[in-house]
Amino acid sequence: MDLHSISWRGIQGVGVGLQVPMLLIQILFVAEITGSDRTRYMTRFSIAGCLMIITGYIGQFYEPGRLNESLILWGVWGLVSTAFFIYVLVLIKRVILHGKEHMEGSPQRLFGAILPLFHVSWWLYPVAYAAPILMNMGFSYEPTIVGQHVI
Repeated sequence: MDLHSISWRGIQGVGVGLQVPMLLIQILFVAEITGSDRTRYMTRFSIAGCLMIITGYIGQFYEPGRLNESLILWGVWGLVSTAFFIYVLVLIKRVILHGKEHMEGSPQRLFGAILPLFHVSWWLYPVAYAAPILMNMGFSYEPTIVGQHVI
């Protein structure tokens, strides 16, 4: 990995590290979560979202195929990042169910449809993280490279 690649990944990491918590926090307003509950969720989303991105970013330096490849370090950082990822999924499920509970009619049905969409789109994150090992196992590189660039 050359210096330009490291710099670009660093810029991307900062950008995503800011975007993820902001996107998670937005749903609190849609779900009409207020007061201390909103503050608690904002704090948890911010911390867990940032730590998920930071730990995943650190792990990428050790991914298979890199000069400093270390499957152990890559796996450890990936598991740590995935723990924060799972925590975010648990929080978002609570928020969506809370919001759905306080809505009626078509808004309730529409808001309820967010959870499956959220799960499908967010599970691309661990798949993209695992892409290098999937490629080493013989999976086609096109979907894994696309997954890495989409995420």
